[in-house]
Amino acid sequence: MTTRSRIQCLGLGCSLLPLLAYAQSVTPKEIQDTWVGKTITTSTGTGRTFTMKFVADGSISIAGDAFADTGTWRLSSDGYCVTWKQIRAGTERCFTVTRFRNGEIKVSNPDGSASGYISKIE
Repeated sequence: MTTRSRIQCLGLGCSLLPLLAYAQSVTPKEIQDTWVGKTITTSTGTGRTFTMKFVADGSISIAGDAFADTGTWRLSSDGYCVTWKQIRAGTERCFTVTRFRNGEIKVSNPDGSASGYISKIE
């Protein structure tokens, strides 16, 4: 690699630093402290909106257009996991949460795809 190539790579690396600071993982402790006992309004990429309630005893409920379910939730090492009674036939799924500088909060599936976006916590 030539000196010029190294300088270009350094320049590229430096230009990526603002992007890395743009997104921040929401920690399990933040989820515990800010979501439990609150109503979380979430929308999917297809525009479906629903609300979830995380309860301190580990129970959770979800309600949306023409559906509702209950289940259990727990914190994981890097997010949270949910087991619904009906959704996904009772199979647990774990999620990670990312907060962006513009205020958007993304909930991600294990494969990194978006499960939904939180619009309100109250």
